[in-house]
Amino acid sequence: MWFKNKNFTKKMTILIFSAVILLCLNLVGCGHKDNPTAENNSDDNGIPTLFRNKSGNISYTIRTIVQNESFELYIYVPEDFPVNITNFEFWVDNVLVGERTSVEKPLRHLSIPWETKSNAKILLYNNEELVADCKIDPTVETGFLEFEIE
Repeated sequence: MWFKNKNFTKKMTILIFSAVILLCLNLVGCGHKDNPTAENNSDDNGIPTLFRNKSGNISYTIRTIVQNESFELYIYVPEDFPVNITNFEFWVDNVLVGERTSVEKPLRHLSIPWETKSNAKILLYNNEELVADCKIDPTVETGFLEFEIE
């Protein structure tokens, strides 16, 4: 009986079609950078290639993952860097965030309300030897670590 109303049938068809498209996008993935089915633009160590730099300086990138309410901190050390850097630590307001991490892997941690924090730094290590203490602005997604090599 409701099939006689063409206007209603047209609206229902559009509604069902829209729901099917939405369901397919959620199941298959829509290519968002945080979607696990999205294209992998990483090197062999899992470091996203867009975070690498060509300047010869050590750089960092903080990547927010909204779905998990977390972030990943990547450190990129150029192959020809004059000092061996093996690990790093991330400190915020004099509290260690996570644990000492290999530069070949990202540090993953729950999100931090950056706007309420006043002091963030990355400590760079050559095995157990502290090489550098670099202040950063965690509200800046990507930057260079500045320090003197002795």
